[in-house]
Amino acid sequence: MTDSVTFTGPLPETEKDAILRHAHFLLHTSIREGWGLNVIEANAMGTPAAVYPVEGLIESTLHDRTGLVAAAETPQSLADQIVSLLADDARYQRYRRAAWERAKTLHWSQVLPRACDWLEARANGRR
Repeated sequence: MTDSVTFTGPLPETEKDAILRHAHFLLHTSIREGWGLNVIEANAMGTPAAVYPVEGLIESTLHDRTGLVAAAETPQSLADQIVSLLADDARYQRYRRAAWERAKTLHWSQVLPRACDWLEARANGRR
């Protein structure tokens, strides 16, 4: 089992995307997170995430839709969530598709115009 985990270090975007496309899950065990951009990057490659239940990750990973959120911030809790999915390939495939579809809605071409409109309305005193 020594070849199960690879620490790659920095990678060019194309290599990173290829690795994410072939991964079964992105595991994110941060105990403090602002948003979880790498979750969305993995989702854009059709890879669901399994994450700790912390702010930022619970917003970027929709539990039981685009991935799994552990019940607690422990390796065992995260592993339990993943093991619960191992025998249900149809559910896993639903996660993959939902993650990919959701990531498309978070592309800059979708987000930036709405964010600019929101900021401009606030600057002009509109709600």
